[in-house]
Amino acid sequence: MNTEYLKEFVVLAETKNFWEASDRLYMNQSTLSKHIKSLENELGINLFLRTTRRVELTNYGQTFLPYFASGLGNGIVNMISAAIRQLVLLIPCLWFLIKTLGSTHGWYAFWIAETVACIYSYCISHKLLKNISQ
Repeated sequence: MNTEYLKEFVVLAETKNFWEASDRLYMNQSTLSKHIKSLENELGINLFLRTTRRVELTNYGQTFLPYFASGLGNGIVNMISAAIRQLVLLIPCLWFLIKTLGSTHGWYAFWIAETVACIYSYCISHKLLKNISQ
């Protein structure tokens, strides 16, 4: 994660305007917009609601703003990424449980399957893993 993007997020959150934020940051608006979109893609959430004239923080943006403003954001995001990577190690175990429990234990198998699907989807979309062997 680029820590400059976190600083850009804070300035945009303060100004609520791409033009003003890009002026403060000495960059053009399209570059700032690409950086913010890249940050949002990396986090997997929308930080801003965009209108034609202004931007507003989403609930996620409001949650992250104090951490990013204080400089703690990068550490928090790294901790979350590390936790997700650890969950990846559980996927083969969860698949084993699905096969072992099968359909005889209905909701357990369903819950495990849903958990694996969520973790797998998140990891693929954030490029944390490429392939899971069967």
